[in-house]
Amino acid sequence: MVNRYRADKAYEGTPPVTRFFGTACFLINIATFFGLINVFHFVFDLQSVLQKYEYWRFLTSFLHFGFAFGSPVVTPPVRYIFVLVQFHRYMLNLENFYFHERRGAFIKMMLFFMLGSAGYGVIMNRPMFLGPVLRAAVITVWAHVHRRDFMRNLAGFELNFWNAKNLPYVYVIVLAFLDFPLSISEYSAIPAQIYGIILGNIYIYLMQFLKAEPEEDERPQFETFEFVEPVEFFTYLAIAVLTGGKFM
Repeated sequence: MVNRYRADKAYEGTPPVTRFFGTACFLINIATFFGLINVFHFVFDLQSVLQKYEYWRFLTSFLHFGFAFGSPVVTPPVRYIFVLVQFHRYMLNLENFYFHERRGAFIKMMLFFMLGSAGYGVIMNRPMFLGPVLRAAVITVWAHVHRRDFMRNLAGFELNFWNAKNLPYVYVIVLAFLDFPLSISEYSAIPAQIYGIILGNIYIYLMQFLKAEPEEDERPQFETFEFVEPVEFFTYLAIAVLTGGKFM
């Protein structure tokens, strides 16, 4: 009962945009993981949008956390959890702190990334999920905001400290490892993620050019963020044990 109460309070305390987006992602991924719905109904397919007027695809294409559409391999649970936790953490942090009392600016940023992601879908001209672009762009902005801070690989262990500005590249490398060998095939998410990093940097440049960034607070010391929380780490280990020692 106590844990349930804490979970309810944490959910209620999540800012509205992150809560709405996170809830939609969670429900969609649970439904697709158990085969309750066909993922084709959620991909960004330009022909379906223009000829069949299926405009919802522009929104739903950002909600799936699995492998690329058409992948011959079933997405493992570890990938779902890793992407969900990472994206939710950085999106929540941005909305709660950097965009505090600037929710309109946060929504505009998300819309900018969604439109930019759709541009990638038009360029590629094939059915695809646009989530990798959006997530990489959001993480790039978070890394810019916390560029003076540090990350460590695992909470509770003094291991491998690195600058938070490198987070987008570490994120791409870790997902490339989790997705292997798909990460070196036509179903690789790396091109979309690189496009997302570029998109995030374009947004940062525009905000600096327009002088729309808030003034930085003078902090006496830098912060340290955990790339993987202890609960996450042991969850991944438990999944590996249950699946016969396989993370992927």
